[in-house]
Parts: sequence; structure tokens; C-alpha cells
Amino acid sequence: MPEAEEVLKLKSHSQLSRRFANRHYLSSFGWQADGGAEFRTFLHLLESKLPLTQASNLSEVYTARRLYYASDGVVAHIMKLVRYGAYLALNQNQEKLDLNILATAFEKSVRADKPDTSKPILLLKTLT
Repeated sequence: MPEAEEVLKLKSHSQLSRRFANRHYLSSFGWQADGGAEFRTFLHLLESKLPLTQASNLSEVYTARRLYYASDGVVAHIMKLVRYGAYLALNQNQEKLDLNILATAFEKSVRADKPDTSKPILLLKTLT
């Protein structure tokens, strides 16, 4: 995180900085440059690891657009959404992640990080 990087640059934290000598930067996914192809590939791989019996089709454009809008392409937000969604699905004996489960997962796990986003899973019609 950029905030953490600033802490590591402080002279008073030189020992801490040495402990994190190998730093990796993970940027958000984009949508416009490739029409969401890379983001959709990520969603497809992520879905393949879910412990659900039916396909949730997260990488289909219809769902992927909603997930992109809900997450701004930030991996941490996607992971919160999908993890909590899987938890809800399993607890409700659902076989897949549907839009209602994803909407609830957004409200419970990502809403605090994105308070100005209004119900992105259910309301978003198109992303241009």
C-alpha cells in the first residue's frame, strides 16, 4: 500500500524497511484498454477454485461488469466479495453465487470501503 511505503521510507524505520526489501506492487485491473478481458480471466480462475457445485459465471460480461464496478478492479475488494459470497452460498445451501448473494456480500464486506457506490451488483445495467 502506498501508505505503508511512506512508513518504510522514514529513517526512523530503517530496520523495518530492511525486513521488507522485496516489495511487490499490485495494481487494479482496468476495463477500457482490453474490454475487461484480463479482469474476466481473473474471475474465471477465481471461480474455478470455489467450493460450489454449479457455475456462477462470474466471468460472463453481464456479471463481470457488475463486479468490476463494485470493486473498481481492486483485487482486495473482489476477494472480499467472492469469499463472503461463497460463505453465504454455502450457509444457505446455494449451489452458486447469484446476483442476490453477491449484492449481500457487497453490503457486508465491501460497502465500508466504497460508501458512495450505490448497489452496484443489482442496479448496474451497462458499463461503457
